[in-house]
Amino acid sequence: MKLFRILKGYFSIVAVLSLIVVFAMLIGYGGASGQTGQTQQMGETLRFVFLADSRGGGDTGLGHPIHTEVLVPIIQAIKNLNPPPKFVIFAGDMSYRGYIYTKDYPTGYTFQMWKDLFGDLEKAGIQLYTAIGNHELYRHDDIHPDEGFALENQQEFQKVFSENPDNGPPGYEHLAYSFTSPGGDSFFAVLDPYYLTSDVTPDGLGGNIDPIEFSWLTEQVAQSRATHKFLFIHTPYYYVSNDPEEPSAANQSFTELWSFLDTNEFDFYACGHSHLFSRKTIDSSVPPNPQTTPPTPAWQNNVVQLLNGTCGAGPDTGTIDPDIKASWNVHNDAQTYYFSVVDISGCVVTVNSYSGYTGTYGVFDTFSIDKCQVEVYPPSRPVRSSPTSVPPIRLNPAQMSTQYLSVSPQQTYAGQPVTITTNVVNTGGEGGNYNVTLKINGKVEQTKAVSVGPQTSQPVKFTVSRSQPGTYTVAIDGQQSRFAVLRGTANTSGSSRSGALIAIMLVSALVVATIVALIIARWHPA
Repeated sequence: MKLFRILKGYFSIVAVLSLIVVFAMLIGYGGASGQTGQTQQMGETLRFVFLADSRGGGDTGLGHPIHTEVLVPIIQAIKNLNPPPKFVIFAGDMSYRGYIYTKDYPTGYTFQMWKDLFGDLEKAGIQLYTAIGNHELYRHDDIHPDEGFALENQQEFQKVFSENPDNGPPGYEHLAYSFTSPGGDSFFAVLDPYYLTSDVTPDGLGGNIDPIEFSWLTEQVAQSRATHKFLFIHTPYYYVSNDPEEPSAANQSFTELWSFLDTNEFDFYACGHSHLFSRKTIDSSVPPNPQTTPPTPAWQNNVVQLLNGTCGAGPDTGTIDPDIKASWNVHNDAQTYYFSVVDISGCVVTVNSYSGYTGTYGVFDTFSIDKCQVEVYPPSRPVRSSPTSVPPIRLNPAQMSTQYLSVSPQQTYAGQPVTITTNVVNTGGEGGNYNVTLKINGKVEQTKAVSVGPQTSQPVKFTVSRSQPGTYTVAIDGQQSRFAVLRGTANTSGSSRSGALIAIMLVSALVVATIVALIIARWHPA
């Protein structure tokens, strides 16, 4: 009987310890999933503020380069937000001139003057990020009478705003940069459309995305696994008004940039420059402008252009076509200024935009982006288009080809998906069908049939994975690229650590149970 009681006690101890181990296993696997999968990231919450264009102007611009009567109350409103934002991003044109030095106004550089206005926010732990605008590059002195952009201004901007990250291309430090949210689920990039290597007189103020900056951005995005992606820049891609004082238009480099943002499913493109507010979901009803040759495909992924163009600069109160004003959600009332508060909570991004003057600011526009549903609420109304008559012409047959090959990511782990994208372009006058064949290491992997209308193109996506480490060559119609499968899996380290921990705990449980049983047997001999 005593031996039976001892064995009963032994197995009871083993059962209890086994339950403890199982519970620890559940916790361990839950923790590993949160670290290597989507659970932890998709639960991230973050708040930040976006605003642009605080410059003074007109006849008083030299003596009053920053419109502090508007900007300071906005800064106070940001400080009073509850919960407070993690950071503020400002998209350029902070001052009427980056440098002012005349007999009447011996100001010098205006950057530090502007930065000091945000001192209370920085003391409260709210970080400031800045993008450069065209007005930062103007000098007004006896040598530079406002005729162009000055390299010295760009260099001073880099010194004053040295807190901006310096991970841009060589020479672009603190001008073009990227960073991620604390939880790693949101990616932020800032671009400079006016990068200088010498003093220049620009031909228009729409800017340009040079190949160095664009290549750097593609590399940064390729390295990111973030769910949410945001781009900040001074100039819009789509303009909703014409400013005769600052003629601006996007060139084809912006179409190429937007194509990249659309392909990589950015949440929004935030800009200023035009002194008004506009918010538009850029879907397939909005054509690329300017169009490229060969034609850029219709947009697919509903990237939002958020134009938040004045927190001090004189509002553009000119007449805007009523259809454009409605469909592009334009607000340009006199003596009205704006800033936007962005809240990220898991899959959902919610943007509340505030308007006001020097007193109370209130929400006037709200929209959400749900990355789980891939939708934007409320959707933008489509732009009306007038029917046009086309004279009869002799149509050329379909001329089909594939152009552009993208592989993302280019480094992955066994079993993880790799997305391969190409465009089927039809340069003919009639629609047609085309079979797109994907080969990996010379062998046919998948084939997809697509229909493409005349003078248009159609994106085609393949998703593949590989279980064996190595480098794989991807080919579509003679275009080639590669991706590498690294050893292990995305959660190898977490799983191996969890497995080792579980094994140790099981052995420990049995050892402890055995020792306890021996002690009991010694104290209660048969």
